Amino acid sequence: MTVRVKLVVTVAILAVATIGCGKRSGETAGRELADAIARTNEGGPIRFEETVKVRGGDRERITIQITGTADAATREARLRMESSRTGDGPVSQVAREIDELDGELATRGGETFYFRSPVVDRRYRLRGRWIKMSASDTRTSATGLFGNPAFGPLDPARPIDHLRAARHVRDEGDGHYAMTVDYDLYLDILGPLQRRLFERKLETVRRTTGRTAFPAEASVGGDGRISQIKGQFRSALGVELAAYTLVVTPAAGRPEIPTRTVLLEELLR
Repeated sequence: MTVRVKLVVTVAILAVATIGCGKRSGETAGRELADAIARTNEGGPIRFEETVKVRGGDRERITIQITGTADAATREARLRMESSRTGDGPVSQVAREIDELDGELATRGGETFYFRSPVVDRRYRLRGRWIKMSASDTRTSATGLFGNPAFGPLDPARPIDHLRAARHVRDEGDGHYAMTVDYDLYLDILGPLQRRLFERKLETVRRTTGRTAFPAEASVGGDGRISQIKGQFRSALGVELAAYTLVVTPAAGRPEIPTRTVLLEELLR
């Protein structure tokens, strides 16, 4: 994978995975945002829908659609990702990388992950079974699925949790907040397992763009919970690499965790 492909795919990861100013700022706005994050995480299962638009080649655009259900209390989540491409000319390596990751991801307890996709199913003849992985297994991070464009939230069970690393929060009025999300700070918030899965990806962004903090906007609904997040990722030269919108609503039930599985180590023997 070339340096450019690594950068764009990694930024897509953050965008998919993430979510940064106004009328009131500082500690008051920061506390209000923190309260909204807590209400969202503690208010029961949520459904999230995210659209990410990624720049592939010079005339190529890739759209990633992610839908899922998450429960922060039980640390469970299940989500599906599908991508599409528009543009003239040959298909870029970026588009091929993302297309191969189309599929589904689930997690339980923040430590066990499940993945399946048409490409992997055909390659290993899984007949619809999910690959089961442990976050503590170094081979899990080697799969490239986590902290990667396919599967969104850095912590899938808490899709809005990286807003806890927000700085320079400003109240824009009508329940809208602008901020900068500092992913170095987010690394400090993550547990050791999630940190290991994500930190190498963040280092790729740091080396190439010279930064790890990016602007984001969040909206809070009438129930006091986060309802929408928007943001952009730009290169050091100001070129937009990715833009995303994440919409959050209450869910009717908890995520369904897969039961038909095969262990990752069995496939790697």
